[in-house]
Amino acid sequence: MRDFIRLIQNAANYAQMNGKERIETTEASEVLNDLRRQLSALLTPKYQTVLDNVRATQDRTDNDECDDLLRNNIVLSYVNDDIWYHVHSGLSKKPW
Repeated sequence: MRDFIRLIQNAANYAQMNGKERIETTEASEVLNDLRRQLSALLTPKYQTVLDNVRATQDRTDNDECDDLLRNNIVLSYVNDDIWYHVHSGLSKKPW
């Protein structure tokens, strides 16, 4: 939720700087790409391996790298009937 609010605020700032009254696709894409760059800057090859594993299994690995990613909200935990894990949507493999 915190990232979503920050994205909206940043997109609104970009729109205002561009003289627009509303957020358009250009501003939304720009802030999403900014977030992706910020998150990607934190990733080492070991972290990337952990992220690939989480994407494939929706489970955490028992190592320090996964713990670091959880603490930094790059890997997120969810609770439904069970606990499962997912990579932050800002690091989606899909293009913006």
